[in-house]
Amino acid sequence: MLRPTKLSEYIGQPRAKKLLDIYLQCKDEQFPHTIISGRAGQGKSTLAYCIANELGYKYFEFIASSTDANSIIELIKNNPKCLIFLDEIHGIDRKEVEKLYSLMEDFKLNGKYCHQFTLLGATTELGEMLKDRRPFYERFKISIQLDDYEVSDLSDMITKYDTRLFGEQWINQECSDMIANWCRYNPRIAIKMYDLFRRTGKSSDLVEAFDIKYDNGLTKQDDKLLRYLANAGTVGLQGICAYLNINVDYYLQEIEPLLLREDYIVRMPRGRKISQKGLALIGAGQYE
Repeated sequence: MLRPTKLSEYIGQPRAKKLLDIYLQCKDEQFPHTIISGRAGQGKSTLAYCIANELGYKYFEFIASSTDANSIIELIKNNPKCLIFLDEIHGIDRKEVEKLYSLMEDFKLNGKYCHQFTLLGATTELGEMLKDRRPFYERFKISIQLDDYEVSDLSDMITKYDTRLFGEQWINQECSDMIANWCRYNPRIAIKMYDLFRRTGKSSDLVEAFDIKYDNGLTKQDDKLLRYLANAGTVGLQGICAYLNINVDYYLQEIEPLLLREDYIVRMPRGRKISQKGLALIGAGQYE
């Protein structure tokens, strides 16, 4: 098993782990329904797996948009003390959600008690749930927003993954730090980079494969956007996506978070504009 199996092995997210640990101590009570929100690749499904393992519950994982309430109900009927993980829970059909309300609140189905269970949902679109499915959201007793990872956490994550894979540490500290700096603060990207790097041991392969232009992981696509904003001024979200030829969801999840975190762009009422720090950056690209 390459991914963590318990909270003590899960790197980063101290605030979330502290909250979860409080509830995990109450072994005589069913673990509350929980929702975890955060960007794609931040470790939501891994955290769900750790929770189920700590509790000793049977673990079932689904993409929310590909399942229905009846399938979930059948699982609950046949599996006492289970944790059902619904990834991208904002995508579940509203009519299906309503069938789960009584089950979530009272563990009752058609007026009769059924097995207790824990529903754990993960979402990259918490705002959509709050806007369109608030009664559903309010039935989750625990709500966790994952924080951005620090470079040191990501470097540690890479080293631990490397050690689990080989049985001993293969990657050195300099290389794990390099990947941690290049992965856009995203564990999933960090592991992708590591898996390529361990095959060749060449940083130049990472630069080429991931289109890296700057030593903090910004890509040629990021650079293209910054230069566009430098020339065009404030640009709306649709205009940015049309210029880059990408959809809005991809931009908001994969491109903008790093640019905002590093203060290279600024959100304005009418769109985005480049910051002074961004203007300084585009004159000093490291990798051509």
